[in-house]
Amino acid sequence: MFVSNHTFIVHEPENIIEGFETIADLWIKYGAKSCRLMDLAGSEIGKMGFIAIFDNMQQYGHCMDQLVEDDEFKNWQNQTSGTATFTRHSLERSIALKTA
Repeated sequence: MFVSNHTFIVHEPENIIEGFETIADLWIKYGAKSCRLMDLAGSEIGKMGFIAIFDNMQQYGHCMDQLVEDDEFKNWQNQTSGTATFTRHSLERSIALKTA
């Protein structure tokens, strides 16, 4: 599993939540297996995280290549500008898993 995790300070939570379906659909269209919008707590209070899950880094790279060329993605970026402030992005590769 490979995870792309964008974290941001939320200025207009209602717009972020309303726009989630649009952006998640685009990520999934280009290869993400699933997307999640997370309300963060602890030292990240006031922030949200957008997480996209892939099978591997190659799928992530293909998705990013497609997103930056997509007009609907560019429109979404313009429409949501100012609703949040990006704080970090991490790429995470699963190396072990144990389930109950």
